Amino acid sequence: MEKKKTVDVEIGQRIRRSREALGYSRETLSDKAELSNSFLSAIELGTGSCTAEYLQRLCRALGVLRDYIRFGWNGRVT
Repeated sequence: MEKKKTVDVEIGQRIRRSREALGYSRETLSDKAELSNSFLSAIELGTGSCTAEYLQRLCRALGVLRDYIRFGWNGRVT
């Protein structure tokens, strides 16, 4: 169980860093990804995990590859 928590925290940190790099507030990103602000907050804090569908929405809104969010591989969608 501890491993999953670590992964959730790392994914949340990458989402937050990507959001901040774009200058988006949580509210802006949650609107673009069609997620609630509270759910996005939980994902960024690592206390909530997201399905593949929600991850795809976030990646599209951020313009990043899913592999970056999931594994830390660098790359932006051009």
